[in-house]
Amino acid sequence: NVGSSANDWDGAVASGLTVTTSTVTVKDAATKLNIITGKVSDPEDVTYTASAIPAESLLADADGDGTKETYHYLSMCYILPDEATTGASKTTVSTAFTFAPETGKGNPVTLNEGLQAIPVQRNYRTNIVGRILTGEVNFKVTVDPDFICNREVDLLTNVWDGKTYTEPAVADNAYQINTEAELAWVFNQRKLNGHSLSINNNLNMGNHEFYGRINVDAANLELNGNGHTICFFKLANTSTNHGDDYSMGLFKGDALSYDFTVKDIQFKDVSAINNYTGSDASYGYAGILFGDIQNSRTVTFSNVKIHNGDLYGGSAIGSLVGLVASGCTVNIDNCEVKCGSLSDRDGSESGYVAGMVGRPNGTVNITNSKVWNTIIDAYYAPRHGGLTGNASSIDELVGDRTDGYPSLAKVVKVDDATVKNSTGEEANNYITKHKHQ
Repeated sequence: NVGSSANDWDGAVASGLTVTTSTVTVKDAATKLNIITGKVSDPEDVTYTASAIPAESLLADADGDGTKETYHYLSMCYILPDEATTGASKTTVSTAFTFAPETGKGNPVTLNEGLQAIPVQRNYRTNIVGRILTGEVNFKVTVDPDFICNREVDLLTNVWDGKTYTEPAVADNAYQINTEAELAWVFNQRKLNGHSLSINNNLNMGNHEFYGRINVDAANLELNGNGHTICFFKLANTSTNHGDDYSMGLFKGDALSYDFTVKDIQFKDVSAINNYTGSDASYGYAGILFGDIQNSRTVTFSNVKIHNGDLYGGSAIGSLVGLVASGCTVNIDNCEVKCGSLSDRDGSESGYVAGMVGRPNGTVNITNSKVWNTIIDAYYAPRHGGLTGNASSIDELVGDRTDGYPSLAKVVKVDDATVKNSTGEEANNYITKHKHQ
């Protein structure tokens, strides 16, 4: 990725140069991948012909202060690095870029100096950002783990095998989760045994299916991700008849006896699929963390991110929580949903589909949170709204309302939360929204 700073971009525009397309050349990019071993081969020079620059902003932490700055996108391309050992370790490439305006509206700018050994790594994102278009070129290069799990090892050999379960050690009254097999053990237990969960590594669950609905069985427990990512798992009730699968989520909320906290964690490429076919058409809740929250309990989400979440259910579908029952409280702060897809079945009780919380009958407080580029495909038009954020109407806030249920204005508080589309704009067209009735 190449990005121009605000001053650089504004200076170029003021001088008459507004970049609209970019061309990229990469020397010795691999052209073959062995999906069994993960190794790559057959390097070639690759040229990407002139293409429109991305419309969205590029976010990168160029100064290393922990906060990503905003840059104008000039170019984005995907390559397969020619790394000869595992195929997934760090290596370097030589590259060059040409940035051009519309025909007849200025001269193109070529960037090639200082790009002979740019660091790259498979499933990572290399950012070249700074002064690119005006004056003396001055840029910085960062490498971010923005695609799969950001453990610096070969992910093809560090994936849960679907059959190994290892009981984790306990410290400070928390299961210390260091491996995929330890997390699978907890998933398989379906109870916390009075312990919190401390995630100490990025974990790839191999796209295997779990039932979820882990029982929170003691007070003062939490899931603490410690800034790590759990990726590639499915919550589903398609393979086994568990009897109580009207609600699908990682934790069991319908019999929740204690308050609970989830913090400092990212879930990536995960799904919660609820194919409930029981007699009550209003069931079929789905959420990555909780399908539902009941029993007048409080659940807190702090710095929780869900990227590429796929959710389906019968009624009350949200990335964090499907249903928040009357008398319950959900607090959401500094959370994010990005590139999600949420849908429900066609039925008389379907609906209540939203990005973070599907059906907020209880109290939902949301601060400093955002939803990006997420699709909602929901039946029953009066029963689905947007995601969460500074929207123009109450129907666009967190789930939905219908006659006979409390107004969202009474139960939902949204403060400093934004809903953004794929270009980063705060807008009402932040999702592809299909209303069927």
